[in-house]
Amino acid sequence: MTSVIITVFEQLRTLEVLLECLEEQECPFRWEVLITDDGSVTQTLDLVRRFARRGILDIRYVWQENCGFRAGTARNNGIRLARGDVLLFLDGDMLVGNDFVARHTLLHETPRLLGCGTRTFTLIGEQDDLADLRRQGKLKLIRTPESDKLHVADQSPTPWLALLSCNFSVRRNPEVHFDEGFVGWGYEDHEFAYRLMHYHDYKVVVSSDLDAIHVSLKTATDDWQPLRKQNGNEQAIVSLLRNVLYFADLHPAADLTPALLLLQTFHLDPVTDRWFRDIKTPAAGTTIAAVREWFGRHNLNLVPVTTATQQ
Repeated sequence: MTSVIITVFEQLRTLEVLLECLEEQECPFRWEVLITDDGSVTQTLDLVRRFARRGILDIRYVWQENCGFRAGTARNNGIRLARGDVLLFLDGDMLVGNDFVARHTLLHETPRLLGCGTRTFTLIGEQDDLADLRRQGKLKLIRTPESDKLHVADQSPTPWLALLSCNFSVRRNPEVHFDEGFVGWGYEDHEFAYRLMHYHDYKVVVSSDLDAIHVSLKTATDDWQPLRKQNGNEQAIVSLLRNVLYFADLHPAADLTPALLLLQTFHLDPVTDRWFRDIKTPAAGTTIAAVREWFGRHNLNLVPVTTATQQ
């Protein structure tokens, strides 16, 4: 059995269409859907109930209190509830083809494997009917160099960078869980892949046959990545920098150099001693050591919080 674990936060518009995609799956295996909600206050549960009443999907829902962006904890909620031997992870802003679940499932005839899918992007406006555009095949797809980079990472000394938490699968085992010490967007998926590869002998396999569509909204009103939604917001930046230090402390022998290119977009204002983001002007001086020194001066620590309620 395969458990499709979908992590969401305020994504009613895209989640509804994703569930329609899942209703159309042609899969010869038993499978289920688990919606793991990271604290939405909108009517996500009502949407899930509506799909459950249609009787096509074996679907359940779990909610946790909104204590900040806690994707790892939300995914763990799904893992704990899953009945499947294969765990397939998606985000609530993805759309998939009708053989998507079957393709991921078949991959796991090989044990200890991380099945990493790629993604194509589409951008829609506030007034666009996403469901209708999908049904008519009129979504404007945007292909980026990301997929090629994932295949390059797969063959590099750091293949764990190829895992996108919005589209991957793994066979269920005791070691398969996310570290809930990551709070805020970023690095919980890289740490997950690094840990399974280096301590449990998992292999990364990137496949363009597992491609999914990532829906971006022009207004970004329900964009789940806080760093993108709140571009320049210091709280989101500090959370990500804290995750960098947490990852580095968990695995001091890890070569994090390729994973830390994002650090070069963050700058420390020498006058205010506050972080800001500037993607056009790389900051070569922003290193783990510099971030650690700033956190030490401000006496900041990461305190994970976990609260979950099943429905």
